[in-house]
Amino acid sequence: MNRKFVFIIFGTVLLATSLFFLRFKIWRTTDLEGGQYDLENITKPIFSSSTTTETEKGENTAKLPLYKGRDPQEFKPDPNVVNSFTDQQKTQLSDDIKKYGEMVSSQPEYASAWLQVGLLKQVIGDYIGTRDAWEYVALTRPKEQVAFKNLADLYWRYLLDNAKAEYNFKKAISLKPEDISTYIDFAEFYGLSGKNELALSILKQGLAANPESLDLIKAIASFYDRQKDYQQALDWWQKALEKYPDDDGISQMIEEIKEKMSK
Repeated sequence: MNRKFVFIIFGTVLLATSLFFLRFKIWRTTDLEGGQYDLENITKPIFSSSTTTETEKGENTAKLPLYKGRDPQEFKPDPNVVNSFTDQQKTQLSDDIKKYGEMVSSQPEYASAWLQVGLLKQVIGDYIGTRDAWEYVALTRPKEQVAFKNLADLYWRYLLDNAKAEYNFKKAISLKPEDISTYIDFAEFYGLSGKNELALSILKQGLAANPESLDLIKAIASFYDRQKDYQQALDWWQKALEKYPDDDGISQMIEEIKEKMSK
């Protein structure tokens, strides 16, 4: 991954953090303009044709797919999402969308700007615009994890398309198996869908790839605790304590599990 791409991705994360507080009450919406989208129309016709351009590294590349999604400069907020925003915040978001939209319109190879377009449209509740931008990054940067991880969350929490969410979670893990948070999010996705065995399988898959991850060990222990399998929960918390004996939080969890087992 080149340095510019890494830097902009980091900027995207910072922007997401700062804008989150503008919209923390808005988690998902089912009232999307355009209604339901079938898988055929999502996966195939959004992008087609091709053009010759340059990558962010300045290298010539042939047959870069032509973007055919929603206008990246379009400011199309969901009133239910932005009703708590000030006029100044709305203006700033509109200006930013136009700025990054102009960038990608003139330089469609600029993947990091597409990520920004998608993020900004997500903030205003334009989840279809977000989808189109991030799908284009996934299409043009198929070896980069970030767009697939973003899409997994988008399809899960906002577009309510579990099949697409599952596909993108799997793709994100295959591209970056050391990303602990993807396993944990994927397990939560399965757990909330009532697929507990798959949730546990994903956590153990993540631990196999990252055996020193305390977060994954804790997640597995917490999984068993929620299932009221307290012996397994205790075993996993003790495994965590063996690796991190000075962690008082782990010791406290072990005592809580023991108390549950004594009842």
